[in-house]
Amino acid sequence: MTASKPVWWRTFDRVERMVGKPLEDAVASRRYVDVVTLGMKVHRAVGGKVGQVAAGALERAWHVARVPTRDDVRRLSREIAVLTSEVRALKTAQQAEEAAQSARKRPTAAHKQETDDDAT
Repeated sequence: MTASKPVWWRTFDRVERMVGKPLEDAVASRRYVDVVTLGMKVHRAVGGKVGQVAAGALERAWHVARVPTRDDVRRLSREIAVLTSEVRALKTAQQAEEAAQSARKRPTAAHKQETDDDAT
């Protein structure tokens, strides 16, 4: 039995030495970092689009099942907030009108003096 490595192992070592150094140099270069960064940006953009398509399909499925989606709940919450502010404004206007009407109905001091004088 020989102490040397098998032929396939020696062949692998030779190929690894030929390919390894250029690969190490490439990975350490600025260009490699730029390519990897670009790849990550593309992955994120494509993933975002795929996510939007999937979300749209899921939203349609929820609607078919008559289940409200998060967007439905948000839209209704905004509508309720708008209606609440409109009701508050109407209530304030109503209170102001009621105050004005009660002020008109209340006799003034001069008017009260005249009616008291007429009564005697």
